[in-house]
Amino acid sequence: MAAVCLASFAILAGGLVTLYGLGWYKNRKQNRKLARKVEEEEPLAEQLT
Repeated sequence: MAAVCLASFAILAGGLVTLYGLGWYKNRKQNRKLARKVEEEEPLAEQLT
């Protein structure tokens, strides 16, 4: 009985870690894209001034 409880807890914890990890990875990719856009726009702003 205790083994079943521990196994279900491990499955639940693994699922939460997976969801959190995927969210972190997507946010990281999005933040990199935003940083690249800002870097590309800065030289254009300097040329216009």
